[in-house]
Amino acid sequence: MTSRKIFICHRRGDAVRHAGMLLQNLRNSYGASTLHYGSHQSEEGKVLCKEGLHAMIEARAVLILIGPNWASHDNQERLHEIRGADPLRRWIALALTRHGAGGWEAPMLIPVLLDGASMPSRSSLPKDLKELPRLAALSFPRDEALWAMQYRQLLDNLNLALGIDSDTHSDWLTRLWKPLSLALTQLRRA
Repeated sequence: MTSRKIFICHRRGDAVRHAGMLLQNLRNSYGASTLHYGSHQSEEGKVLCKEGLHAMIEARAVLILIGPNWASHDNQERLHEIRGADPLRRWIALALTRHGAGGWEAPMLIPVLLDGASMPSRSSLPKDLKELPRLAALSFPRDEALWAMQYRQLLDNLNLALGIDSDTHSDWLTRLWKPLSLALTQLRRA
Protein backbone atom coordinates (compact mmCIF):
# COMPACT_ATOMS: atom_id res chain seq x y z
CA MET A 1 0.00 0.00 0.00
CA THR A 2 1.28 3.46 -0.87
CA SER A 3 2.25 5.58 2.10
CA ARG A 4 -0.11 8.52 2.50
CA LYS A 5 0.89 11.41 4.68
CA ILE A 6 -1.98 13.93 4.27
CA PHE A 7 -5.52 12.90 5.20
CA ILE A 8 -8.28 15.15 3.86
CA CYS A 9 -11.73 15.29 5.49
CA HIS A 10 -14.22 16.81 3.08
CA ARG A 11 -17.98 16.77 2.63
CA ARG A 12 -18.44 16.40 -1.11
CA GLY A 13 -20.73 18.98 -2.61
CA ASP A 14 -19.59 21.73 -0.21
CA ALA A 15 -17.48 24.52 -1.77
CA VAL A 16 -16.99 22.28 -4.81
CA ARG A 17 -14.95 24.68 -6.95
CA HIS A 18 -12.69 25.92 -4.19
CA ALA A 19 -12.17 22.45 -2.75
CA GLY A 20 -11.44 21.07 -6.20
CA MET A 21 -8.90 23.77 -6.92
CA LEU A 22 -7.22 23.25 -3.54
CA LEU A 23 -7.12 19.46 -3.94
CA GLN A 24 -5.69 19.73 -7.47
CA ASN A 25 -2.97 22.04 -6.22
CA LEU A 26 -2.17 19.64 -3.37
CA ARG A 27 -1.94 16.75 -5.86
CA ASN A 28 0.43 18.86 -7.95
CA SER A 29 2.49 19.77 -4.88
CA TYR A 30 2.77 16.40 -3.17
CA GLY A 31 1.54 13.79 -5.63
CA ALA A 32 -1.73 11.87 -5.50
CA SER A 33 -0.18 8.98 -3.55
CA THR A 34 0.53 11.31 -0.61
CA LEU A 35 -3.16 12.19 -0.20
CA HIS A 36 -6.04 10.15 1.23
CA TYR A 37 -9.64 11.38 1.07
CA GLY A 38 -12.06 10.66 3.90
CA SER A 39 -15.38 12.06 2.81
CA HIS A 40 -18.95 11.43 3.82
CA GLN A 41 -19.52 9.57 0.54
CA SER A 42 -16.32 7.55 0.46
CA GLU A 43 -17.54 4.82 2.75
CA GLU A 44 -20.24 2.26 2.07
CA GLY A 45 -22.13 1.32 5.18
CA LYS A 46 -21.43 2.15 8.77
CA VAL A 47 -17.78 1.19 9.32
CA LEU A 48 -14.66 3.09 8.40
CA CYS A 49 -12.71 1.16 5.80
CA LYS A 50 -9.43 -0.54 6.69
CA GLU A 51 -7.48 1.46 4.10
CA GLY A 52 -8.88 4.72 5.51
CA LEU A 53 -7.97 3.76 9.08
CA HIS A 54 -4.46 2.86 7.96
CA ALA A 55 -4.15 6.21 6.15
CA MET A 56 -5.40 8.10 9.24
CA ILE A 57 -2.85 6.32 11.45
CA GLU A 58 -0.05 7.17 9.00
CA ALA A 59 -1.15 10.78 8.49
CA ARG A 60 1.26 13.48 9.54
CA ALA A 61 -1.30 16.17 8.65
CA VAL A 62 -5.10 16.19 8.52
CA LEU A 63 -6.94 18.86 6.54
CA ILE A 64 -10.57 19.47 7.48
CA LEU A 65 -12.18 21.28 4.55
CA ILE A 66 -15.11 23.41 5.68
CA GLY A 67 -17.31 25.12 3.10
CA PRO A 68 -20.27 27.43 3.63
CA ASN A 69 -22.72 24.49 3.77
CA TRP A 70 -20.66 22.40 6.21
CA ALA A 71 -22.81 23.46 9.15
CA SER A 72 -26.11 23.61 7.22
CA HIS A 73 -29.23 22.12 8.79
CA ASP A 74 -28.91 18.83 6.85
CA ASN A 75 -25.24 18.49 7.71
CA GLN A 76 -25.94 19.39 11.35
CA GLU A 77 -28.35 16.47 11.51
CA ARG A 78 -25.65 14.17 10.12
CA LEU A 79 -23.08 15.48 12.59
CA HIS A 80 -25.43 14.85 15.52
CA GLU A 81 -26.62 11.36 14.53
CA ILE A 82 -26.51 8.82 17.34
CA ARG A 83 -23.21 6.92 17.55
CA GLY A 84 -21.70 9.12 14.85
CA ALA A 85 -23.02 7.28 11.80
CA ASP A 86 -21.74 10.12 9.59
CA PRO A 87 -18.32 8.92 8.34
CA LEU A 88 -17.02 12.50 8.04
CA ARG A 89 -17.80 13.11 11.72
CA ARG A 90 -16.01 9.91 12.64
CA TRP A 91 -12.91 10.80 10.61
CA ILE A 92 -12.73 14.23 12.26
CA ALA A 93 -13.34 12.78 15.74
CA LEU A 94 -10.55 10.25 15.19
CA ALA A 95 -8.18 12.99 14.01
CA LEU A 96 -9.05 15.16 17.03
CA THR A 97 -8.42 12.19 19.34
CA ARG A 98 -5.02 11.52 17.76
CA HIS A 99 -4.18 15.22 17.88
CA GLY A 100 -5.27 15.53 21.52
CA ALA A 101 -3.08 12.59 22.54
CA GLY A 102 -0.04 14.68 21.65
CA GLY A 103 3.42 13.26 21.18
CA TRP A 104 5.47 12.94 18.05
CA GLU A 105 2.87 10.71 16.37
CA ALA A 106 0.07 13.26 16.67
CA PRO A 107 -0.86 14.76 13.30
CA MET A 108 -1.05 18.45 12.57
CA LEU A 109 -4.75 19.35 12.19
CA ILE A 110 -5.60 22.23 9.90
CA PRO A 111 -9.18 23.37 9.37
CA VAL A 112 -9.42 24.99 5.94
CA LEU A 113 -12.30 27.46 5.52
CA LEU A 114 -13.37 27.71 1.88
CA ASP A 115 -15.58 30.10 -0.06
CA GLY A 116 -16.41 32.44 2.83
CA ALA A 117 -17.11 29.69 5.37
CA SER A 118 -16.66 30.36 9.05
CA MET A 119 -15.67 28.00 11.82
CA PRO A 120 -18.71 26.36 13.46
CA SER A 121 -19.27 27.28 17.09
CA ARG A 122 -18.52 24.76 19.85
CA SER A 123 -22.16 24.82 20.89
CA SER A 124 -23.29 23.70 17.42
CA LEU A 125 -21.03 20.64 17.40
CA PRO A 126 -21.45 17.20 18.97
CA LYS A 127 -19.27 16.38 21.98
CA ASP A 128 -16.59 14.52 20.03
CA LEU A 129 -16.04 17.53 17.72
CA LYS A 130 -16.10 20.32 20.33
CA GLU A 131 -12.33 20.90 20.09
CA LEU A 132 -12.48 21.69 16.36
CA PRO A 133 -13.10 25.45 16.77
CA ARG A 134 -10.01 25.74 18.99
CA LEU A 135 -7.71 24.86 16.11
CA ALA A 136 -6.07 27.58 14.04
CA ALA A 137 -7.86 27.65 10.69
CA LEU A 138 -6.72 28.95 7.33
CA SER A 139 -9.35 30.88 5.40
CA PHE A 140 -9.20 30.75 1.60
CA PRO A 141 -11.02 33.76 0.08
CA ARG A 142 -11.81 34.34 -3.59
CA ASP A 143 -9.21 37.10 -3.93
CA GLU A 144 -6.22 35.83 -5.98
CA ALA A 145 -3.46 37.43 -3.96
CA LEU A 146 -4.92 36.39 -0.62
CA TRP A 147 -5.64 32.87 -1.89
CA ALA A 148 -2.02 32.48 -3.03
CA MET A 149 -0.74 33.75 0.33
CA GLN A 150 -2.95 31.33 2.24
CA TYR A 151 -1.90 28.47 -0.02
CA ARG A 152 1.73 29.31 0.67
CA GLN A 153 0.96 29.27 4.41
CA LEU A 154 -0.76 25.90 4.01
CA LEU A 155 2.27 24.52 2.12
CA ASP A 156 4.58 25.79 4.87
CA ASN A 157 2.44 24.09 7.54
CA LEU A 158 2.22 20.84 5.57
CA ASN A 159 5.96 20.86 4.85
CA LEU A 160 6.59 21.29 8.57
CA ALA A 161 4.28 18.38 9.40
CA LEU A 162 5.84 16.19 6.70
CA GLY A 163 9.42 17.13 7.61
CA ILE A 164 10.09 18.83 4.27
CA ASP A 165 12.35 21.86 4.10
CA SER A 166 10.18 24.68 2.72
CA ASP A 167 13.19 26.39 1.14
CA THR A 168 13.74 23.41 -1.18
CA HIS A 169 10.21 23.94 -2.47
CA SER A 170 10.38 27.74 -2.69
CA ASP A 171 10.21 27.69 -6.49
CA TRP A 172 7.04 25.65 -6.17
CA LEU A 173 4.84 28.68 -5.66
CA THR A 174 6.36 30.30 -8.72
CA ARG A 175 5.51 27.22 -10.84
CA LEU A 176 2.06 27.09 -9.28
CA TRP A 177 1.13 30.75 -9.69
CA LYS A 178 0.21 30.71 -13.40
CA PRO A 179 -2.31 27.80 -13.25
CA LEU A 180 -3.56 29.07 -9.88
CA SER A 181 -4.14 32.54 -11.29
CA LEU A 182 -5.98 31.05 -14.26
CA ALA A 183 -8.19 28.90 -12.00
CA LEU A 184 -9.06 31.88 -9.79
CA THR A 185 -9.95 33.93 -12.85
CA GLN A 186 -12.33 31.17 -13.93
CA LEU A 187 -13.90 31.13 -10.45
CA ARG A 188 -14.58 34.85 -10.60
CA ARG A 189 -16.31 34.47 -13.94
CA ALA A 190 -18.60 31.70 -12.64
